[in-house]
Amino acid sequence: MIRYRSYAKLNLFLDITGIDGPLHTLDMVMQSVSLYDELTFEPLLENRVEIVCDNVDLQSNNIIEKAFRLTQRVFPQIRQGFRVTLNKKIPMGAGLAGGSGNAAATVHYLLTQNHIKPSPKWLRPLLLSIGSDVAFCYRGGTQRVRGVGDVLRSYQSPHRHFLIVSPHIAVSSAEAYRLWDAFDVRGGRSEEPAKDPHRPYNAFEQIIFPLYPEIARLKSRLLDLGATEALMSGSGSAVFGIFKTKDQCEQAEKQLNDKRYSTWVVRGMSLGVSRLKDVEYSC
Repeated sequence: MIRYRSYAKLNLFLDITGIDGPLHTLDMVMQSVSLYDELTFEPLLENRVEIVCDNVDLQSNNIIEKAFRLTQRVFPQIRQGFRVTLNKKIPMGAGLAGGSGNAAATVHYLLTQNHIKPSPKWLRPLLLSIGSDVAFCYRGGTQRVRGVGDVLRSYQSPHRHFLIVSPHIAVSSAEAYRLWDAFDVRGGRSEEPAKDPHRPYNAFEQIIFPLYPEIARLKSRLLDLGATEALMSGSGSAVFGIFKTKDQCEQAEKQLNDKRYSTWVVRGMSLGVSRLKDVEYSC
């Protein structure tokens, strides 16, 4: 058995810059953090994937299955499947890239198990074909991510301590983009000045907050609790506060103390997926 951790991501900055065919182009600063899902892989003799998870919905139509099939298509020497036990800790529909991280860990496992060391020429298109966040989740750390997720560059961020709050609201990314397109057509985008990626910003807040006022209230609450900045991650629904120290995060978490939410005090990570023995923090 081989165990992996796939780490959640936060969007320290997210701007929607246009459309490229069926996909939106983005400008983002993304940060891996220490909240993780754990995946335990066991090889099978058959050419299939078996997913073991407490969440029945994740046992079918899972991005792990998609990652396996697309990786096998690019590297046909992969002939055996696997059983994976998924211990899901990253909430779904929260804008934290839990599924993309699971897919990245799956690709890493398949390549390592089959002794394949692909060049970026082969690896990057494979990861992007699985999902737009998968390339980042495979690489991890702090990255400036642009285009359709295909342009990544290491980025320096002074932020290392975060309090994530999930209000248990699932937001569909596809629906968020549909709403953004309608907002853009109405002229909302043209009224905005250019944004500075060094300053926290999330374009999706303009359309998600009116639909889900609870998410907006959580952002304000984190600022009231001492966060230097607070932001929604991705298309939501999770929000996070940036704090100077871990102790400040923990104090804010205690004051929040609401059973309607799940909370995590996390640190920035220098990687997106890892075997258990490879775990390391970015500071």
